[in-house]
Amino acid sequence: MLFPGCEESAGCDRTRKTKLRQGSLPPIPARRIALCRLRFQYHDHMKIGVYLATALSFTALGLGASSPELVATGKNVAVERTTLEEAAAEELEQLELERLQFEAKLLKRRHQILQAKLEELVGRQLLTMEAAVRGMPPQQLISEIADGVEPPSPEEVENVYALNEDRFQEPKEKVLPQLETYLKQEKTREAVRNFIQVLRAKYDVEFHLEPLRFAVSSPEAPFLGPKDAPIEIVEFSDFQCPYCGAASAMLKRLREEFGDQVRISFRQFPITSIHPQAAKAAEASLCAAEQGEFWDMHDSLFSDQEHLEVDRLKARARDLGLDGEAFDSCLDSGKYAKQVQEDLKAGLRAGVDGTPAFFVNGRPFNGAVPYERLAEAIREELAEPAEDPVASN
Repeated sequence: MLFPGCEESAGCDRTRKTKLRQGSLPPIPARRIALCRLRFQYHDHMKIGVYLATALSFTALGLGASSPELVATGKNVAVERTTLEEAAAEELEQLELERLQFEAKLLKRRHQILQAKLEELVGRQLLTMEAAVRGMPPQQLISEIADGVEPPSPEEVENVYALNEDRFQEPKEKVLPQLETYLKQEKTREAVRNFIQVLRAKYDVEFHLEPLRFAVSSPEAPFLGPKDAPIEIVEFSDFQCPYCGAASAMLKRLREEFGDQVRISFRQFPITSIHPQAAKAAEASLCAAEQGEFWDMHDSLFSDQEHLEVDRLKARARDLGLDGEAFDSCLDSGKYAKQVQEDLKAGLRAGVDGTPAFFVNGRPFNGAVPYERLAEAIREELAEPAEDPVASN
């Protein structure tokens, strides 16, 4: 079962207060973005075991290979394979969703490791070259950078301590010197990073590691803009998520700035554990699309997210001038329930774990992403055509 709750997680710069973990010095950045998040019961460190255990279990049960029709027999006992699979369907479906999310997380982590290591290697080479130009070893250059860093003031140290006082297990007089050393090291690392940025420009450094991309386009997804636009923004959204409603204004602004260079596609990602009416609202939007009014229904649903009951959805259709009888039949039949579920699975394959989530030519951006960050990604894509994304749906 999914953990309920919308939350805020690290992301956009909204505050700059520094918090520290219990009994340690590394900071937790207090930058926050809002999103509605999907979580599974298993903790991250358990998922590898779950995934491997699942594969072994499937093999043991014969669920992945041909086997007799009866999976259990005895005196007056007979269990058919179809009965077993039907009985386990809900649990297996949940496990499949976890598997999809886990595999996407591995891809993201792999790319993060490569990106970080590439920047580290380039940074070392730049420092070595610059040190040679100045006639000194690299370590001396780094020491000179560190010498130019001002130590943290007593007020800075006190402020950090005050923010985390309840997390420390040692006396204040012992913690403060450690905090001062730590903050000095942080400032030095930041100074070195800034110096490397300057060297990148000086030595005309260009990075050619292709951004991580997921194949999230769908021919069935409603869209705005030309089909052949060079940029496609795919949004995974939940009609009951308040942050998704706020994101729609940003997408309209992107269309205004980039015009026919951008196509915006909408895919469903209802998080029913916290938004019980979101799935039916998603179906309602697709029933409206049947009559050519997806975006009008989209705007209507986001304009009033507090009233998404089925009868209200049907009333909205009539307010929009749709054929009420056809809409009611479509919604009551669950005609698009499967498409909504397929969108959800596609999102999980691409690492979506909360809404809103955006993909610019397959490049992932999760949460309430700042406008300029998406605009910058679009400009980058227009400058350099994207390579093929990794497999997904």
